[in-house]
Amino acid sequence: MRVLREIKLASSEVGKYRVSTIARWFWCAEQAYWQVRGIYAGAERQKVVGQQIHDSIDKEIKRWTWEIAFLKKLDQLRQEGYGFVRRIGKDSVFWDVTGHPDEFQVTMNKKVSIIEIKTTEIGEKALNFYIHYRLPTAIFQTEVYCYVLEPFIKQIGYELDRLHAVQVWHVKYQKVEGKKVMVGREHIQDFPVYYYPSHVERELLDTILPGLRDHDKVIPPRGAPNCFKCRGCSKVYKEKCQFWIKENMSM
Repeated sequence: MRVLREIKLASSEVGKYRVSTIARWFWCAEQAYWQVRGIYAGAERQKVVGQQIHDSIDKEIKRWTWEIAFLKKLDQLRQEGYGFVRRIGKDSVFWDVTGHPDEFQVTMNKKVSIIEIKTTEIGEKALNFYIHYRLPTAIFQTEVYCYVLEPFIKQIGYELDRLHAVQVWHVKYQKVEGKKVMVGREHIQDFPVYYYPSHVERELLDTILPGLRDHDKVIPPRGAPNCFKCRGCSKVYKEKCQFWIKENMSM
């Protein structure tokens, strides 16, 4: 049974930010800033890959009756086109944070944990790279999902647990008629995520949300514009990036 994964969500826009865009800040704040304004690179293929693996995992999941009851209750509170929306603000400036998580684990005593599923093509051999560079983004994304969902979960009589997880899968492909098709997957590791609401709120209000609104407050990646992230960045972003443009103008 799938309740939330079937929802199609609107893209981020100024003042209404999807959790996935907010999490992008931890990889590259400049990319996150432009995604809010409708600039994406390679996003459609990532969506297809993500949906494929979620579909394959869903087929193997057995939902307990209490999990089905939870999902049905929670689904009644979602906002069409946005999933779940939590409004937060500071100094009379308000933002809407929107989205929905990948999976939930629900106990019989109504404790709820959020599971964020991530896929990678690099495999276990390059796990250290993933842990160092990609995992912080996934962890913060899970924490923000917790922050958004907490009041909704409480409203329907459940309690958000302190412990959550990022689940990483290695996806295997092969070319079929010139297109990459998923032919297998391997569960690599689960990483624990500890949710502290005051930490998440402080990050959002003091740094990330103001930066997504005001370009001057965007923080560059370490070593930009000469770091590996910048060198391998899509031309779509480079043409907009204030740090890349500044460096090339001075040459």
